[in-house]
Amino acid sequence: YLGKYRKQHIPQVKGFWEKFYFTPGTDGYPVFDTAVGKVGVYICYDRHFPEGWRCLGLNGAEIVFNPSATHRGLSEYLWSIEQPAAACANMYYVGAINRVGIEPLGENDFYGQSYFVDPRGQYVGDKGDLLRPIMLIGAIPTRTCIFLSRASASVIPTLAISGSTNTQRGTAR
Repeated sequence: YLGKYRKQHIPQVKGFWEKFYFTPGTDGYPVFDTAVGKVGVYICYDRHFPEGWRCLGLNGAEIVFNPSATHRGLSEYLWSIEQPAAACANMYYVGAINRVGIEPLGENDFYGQSYFVDPRGQYVGDKGDLLRPIMLIGAIPTRTCIFLSRASASVIPTLAISGSTNTQRGTAR
């Protein structure tokens, strides 16, 4: 067990009435020291608020994962600019993970487009697909971070260290 991060900003918008079943986190913005480096987590709607990105950087994050479940029309344009801007402003990598697919109940059509960006805000590898779950692999100097863009809300990043002679695997839990 590395620790926990609880989402700080709870949306109250059409289709996402989360204030009825979530309480905002109050434990700040922890960074977890893992075998692959210092990892931060910023969850979904949190990404619209720059202070958390900054706190994660000040706390030593080398990569921040932002798992999300965001659908078309709501903030698709912001998806392409907020996380690269955060990576650049705070000098760390970002793994932007968004759900893919159509919700069986309701109108949610999640647009996917997961990606990695480097500390200069530039894409590392290709963006994920708009319509189908795929695996993205982003090569980061001395590290490789792998994550799934899935049609499931439960996304747990799997991290791997790439060495010159062997590869060790670890799991962020």
